[in-house]
Amino acid sequence: MVVALEYRSRVAGRGQGRAPITATAAHLGLTTDRVADRLGCSARSVRRMIHDGSLPARRVGPLWIVDEADVRNYAARRPA
Repeated sequence: MVVALEYRSRVAGRGQGRAPITATAAHLGLTTDRVADRLGCSARSVRRMIHDGSLPARRVGPLWIVDEADVRNYAARRPA
């Protein structure tokens, strides 16, 4: 199964403002919005966790992608 994602550029003057990203669903992982839903926090907080190194992630185009196992590990070691 192939999943196509679209994003809208927030910076004016960057082409049409949209660019497709295609990836295999099994390898895609979770976006910051999905991780935020699972952890009960904001997507901004998830990006902060990624940038400070407490949550591993990789870039796919403009998106941060997090493996489900890394989200489970983070949730398990997260303070209550």
